[in-house]
Amino acid sequence: MTSLLAAEDLTVRFAGLTALDDVSIRVERGQIAAVIGPNGAGKTTLFNCISGFVVPNAGHVALDGRRVDHLSPAQRAGAGLGRTFQQGGLWLSETVLGNLLVAQHLTVATWSIPSLLALGGDGRSSEADRRRMAEEVLAVLGLERYAHVPVRSLPYGSRKVLELGCALASRPAVLMLDEPAAGMGPEEGAWLASVISGIRAQLGVALLVIEHHVPLVKQVADVVYVLNFGRVLTAGTADEVTRDPAVLEAYLGHRAADAEPDGRRRRRRKVAT
Repeated sequence: MTSLLAAEDLTVRFAGLTALDDVSIRVERGQIAAVIGPNGAGKTTLFNCISGFVVPNAGHVALDGRRVDHLSPAQRAGAGLGRTFQQGGLWLSETVLGNLLVAQHLTVATWSIPSLLALGGDGRSSEADRRRMAEEVLAVLGLERYAHVPVRSLPYGSRKVLELGCALASRPAVLMLDEPAAGMGPEEGAWLASVISGIRAQLGVALLVIEHHVPLVKQVADVVYVLNFGRVLTAGTADEVTRDPAVLEAYLGHRAADAEPDGRRRRRRKVAT
């Protein structure tokens, strides 16, 4: 069966530095895949390569069996590849609902004055469809009570979740999330985990997530790829990779012998004399 998203043998070099070295990852239909690794491992370069912001020196990217290497980032988004960024862009003066309506510009078939102003029968129908989509996304995000609140008034965690919603509003087949939990506290992180699971369960969207927060990855990911020095160190379930001695050393920053199975550092005990 053809994978929904397949990045095959990607290699990226910057002025002699190899950022990605023969990296291959796949996301299946209905799957949540995660990419973890230390700073500088090549995670963001991988995302940029898949979404079209970086042209690889070798390898290719396919969406639902169709090569998208020749497509621009906007064209890839239109083909069904959505993405958030570490520093997302929201209209702070606009309401939550307004941001979700604006974010659906990729689904407007014709850029004309009537289509933008929703004039005429077809325009009103399209506008009603976009509003229904925005309200559905609000429900999945758990942000219904904030629908008419300006974004600048939202708590930080709610803004981060709204960024996911704006990416969803373009109706992607695969949604790529770049460190969605960055800056969130434990309660916000738990909420985010439920939102990510809801996106898959309620909207049928597959996800590819870059994340440093290992507990979040354990909660949501079906498969985890670990990058280190631009290569795939290992791949498997979250439990498998977080118990891998090579991952404990490379990603968690210490030897496996000094770690508990959940990744916590073992306290050394003094020997009684």
